[in-house]
Amino acid sequence: MNNDGYLDALIGNTGENAVWINNGSGVFLPDLVTMPGDTWTTDFACADFDLDGDIDLVCANRGSNQLLANIGNGFVEAAAGLFPTDNDDTSSVELFDFEGDGDLDIAFGADAFGASAPFLRVYRNDGLAGFHDVQVHGDVRLDWSVVSLTSADLEGDGDVDLVSTGPNGVQVMLNPSRKHLQAPLVARAGRSYTVQVVGGASPPTTWLLSLGALPAPVATPFGLFRLDPITTVALPTPGSFLSVTIPSNTTLVGVDLHWQALLAPVSLPQPELTDMIVDRVQ
Repeated sequence: MNNDGYLDALIGNTGENAVWINNGSGVFLPDLVTMPGDTWTTDFACADFDLDGDIDLVCANRGSNQLLANIGNGFVEAAAGLFPTDNDDTSSVELFDFEGDGDLDIAFGADAFGASAPFLRVYRNDGLAGFHDVQVHGDVRLDWSVVSLTSADLEGDGDVDLVSTGPNGVQVMLNPSRKHLQAPLVARAGRSYTVQVVGGASPPTTWLLSLGALPAPVATPFGLFRLDPITTVALPTPGSFLSVTIPSNTTLVGVDLHWQALLAPVSLPQPELTDMIVDRVQ
């Protein structure tokens, strides 16, 4: 908590939470850090949300969940407007990159302890120390209570999915946030080849083809651009799929085709880049 290289301890209470500071000799010192208000905290998550070099906290509470900023000698609640107001029976919290934009977003899982039904709630990180409820499927109503959440790319499609566990079993929640490209046919010289968009209603306005990829993606107002700009060509062919014939030329065998698409803002607030797929010509 205090950036001294020693792991400190967080204690969630029905009442005031606490941080015990590790003095480096295996002794934890209580009451050195101020914590705001009385809460009923069931889970914590830690990260540097405001990018000031120290560790901030998310508290999963029965009642209003909290985002707490680290001010050095304690924690204070995030300023009004930076964190949604809720009143949930939250049982768990998981940090994950919901949109693939490099920022940590927040998933809360709730149980049916109180009057509310169990559900999943996702708060999107705006990159400026603020969060907004993205209303994933109107917040996902679950079949049973959530005890814990964990995240991983279960489909291998480049985004992070969620798994909840509870007293009645395991529930898998696949990430619907990003639009993906898919090539159902093997890329073969002299044959027809198709690329299509899955996971979204907005059709591409422009298909982007490149012979290479950037070492690291570049952030743009439309999402992450991943293609080598030197070899990228734009194919302005509207539609949810693109069919081309790969020339019958043996020099193309072994060439990697890198694809992205720019989606039209039909059901989106602005144009959006898809993920990238790569196919090697056979």
